[in-house]
Amino acid sequence: MGVEFAGAGTEETDLIQDQLLSRQLRIAHDYLNQEYTEAFSRCLEMISFVREHPQTFIEQEGKLKRKIRVDVWLAGELEEIWNLVATEGQESVLEELLQPYFQNVDINDVEQLKLYSRLFTFHSEFHRSVRSSRWRSLEQRTGITQNVSGGMH
Repeated sequence: MGVEFAGAGTEETDLIQDQLLSRQLRIAHDYLNQEYTEAFSRCLEMISFVREHPQTFIEQEGKLKRKIRVDVWLAGELEEIWNLVATEGQESVLEELLQPYFQNVDINDVEQLKLYSRLFTFHSEFHRSVRSSRWRSLEQRTGITQNVSGGMH
């Protein structure tokens, strides 16, 4: 598995590559040992890495040697673990890990919203929460309110 970075020097690239590989190996280790909560937690910890290195690509194994952005890879890992744990009815544990991310989302940080929208496609509550927060922010800025039936006044 290779890693590619836009705009990084060789020494910096090596350091970033080592950090990414180390994180990926820890996630894989936890996953293979069926320590899904720990693997999910490690994935969440990678969000700051993804924000710092948004143009990082992972070269996947196989005949085609496809390259995938690290945020797309991370989204797949999060969703796979979530779905696996959900089949066992244990997603409440993962839900607790997600709450700080959902509660502390900055609705004015467009890059964070875009990233979270990609990472948390499996979680409808996140999308409802963001829409609700954005609506409240819009109401505060414009004075427009929404009544219970969905109309504006």
